[in-house]
Amino acid sequence: MPFLACALLLALVLGAASWLFAPAQADPAKSLPYECGFSPVTGDRSAAFPVAFYLVGLLFMLFDLEILLLYPVGGGSLAATSLEGAGAALVFLVFSVGFVVEVRSGGLQLAG
Repeated sequence: MPFLACALLLALVLGAASWLFAPAQADPAKSLPYECGFSPVTGDRSAAFPVAFYLVGLLFMLFDLEILLLYPVGGGSLAATSLEGAGAALVFLVFSVGFVVEVRSGGLQLAG
């Protein structure tokens, strides 16, 4: 029960501090619909969207999932892993080689 009371008190204090110290006028950039800067209403819809944004997003998802699935192996539980689990870890380590190749080839550079 004391933990719940401390959590509630902390939530109230942080909420009140946020309400007191937050700026009264929001930044105009905060009201934009998308972070990329293209407005779907007033922007040029025929403008080409850089494919590099999609590439970086897909690579992030792939390697974020890879790290998530390799985390138990690195944590020392490889001895308790079955042969199938070790094979899956090996497949994901092969993806790491692909990531190194992608970084060295400059595929993650958005300015290119």
